[in-house]
Amino acid sequence: MPKDSGQAKFSAAYGIAVALYERGFGVCHLNPAYTNDPKYLALTQKVKVEHDPEVQAQYPKWRGAKVCVHLKNGQKLQTEVYDLKGSPKHPVGFEELRNKFTANVAPLLSEGETERLIGQIMTLEQAESVWPLVEFLMKPVICRA
Repeated sequence: MPKDSGQAKFSAAYGIAVALYERGFGVCHLNPAYTNDPKYLALTQKVKVEHDPEVQAQYPKWRGAKVCVHLKNGQKLQTEVYDLKGSPKHPVGFEELRNKFTANVAPLLSEGETERLIGQIMTLEQAESVWPLVEFLMKPVICRA
C-alpha cells in the first residue's frame, strides 16, 4: 500500500484501484487527497499483481497483461491486452493526447493557460525562441485539486 504520492506513482495495485473507481488514472490521482483516501487504500489491498509467464514469453514482440476481476457475486471478468495504447503498434491520436494532457494539467492551469501552452508547444518548430515557453514553464503553480 503506498504511503505517499511517490510510492503511489509506481504501485500497480494503487493505479488499478483508482482506475476501477474513477474509470481512469491521471496525475491528479497522486494528490494526497487520493493517496490517503480510505476507499482507494482498501481496494488497493484487494488487488493482487502476479507475474504471468505466458505474457512475459511474448516480450519484446508484444507488451501486455492479463486482468481478472472477481466480483462480489462470484462472477469473473477477464481480458488480455496487448500493444497497449501509446505503443508503436497502437499509437495515440492527437485529440486523445491533447485530452490526456489537458486532464493532467487541469489542477494546475486555467483553461486559457492550458490552451496557450498547447499553442506554444504546437508552434515550437516555427518559434524564433523557446524562451517564452521556458518562462511559462518556470512560473510557480499551485495545485487546485
